[in-house]
Amino acid sequence: METGLADKVQLKIYDVSGDLVHETTLSGTPQQVDDGQGPQLAYEYLWDTKNAGSGVYIFSITSSQGDKNLKRTGRCAVIK
Repeated sequence: METGLADKVQLKIYDVSGDLVHETTLSGTPQQVDDGQGPQLAYEYLWDTKNAGSGVYIFSITSSQGDKNLKRTGRCAVIK
């Protein structure tokens, strides 16, 4: 999700039954990354899955900048 500079980025991760298993809020200046498409700003977060079992999880990312909010949901898998 492209958000540009945000006041905060909130990440929530749910199991398939809808229970919240992890959440965090990112703030501050994002890192500059270049994935071959030129320099871009990105908020990066490494989820420590040591307490998560293998399976499918649903994530929700909300980016807030002033009164503008962007939201994206999706799925990810943990395979151990």
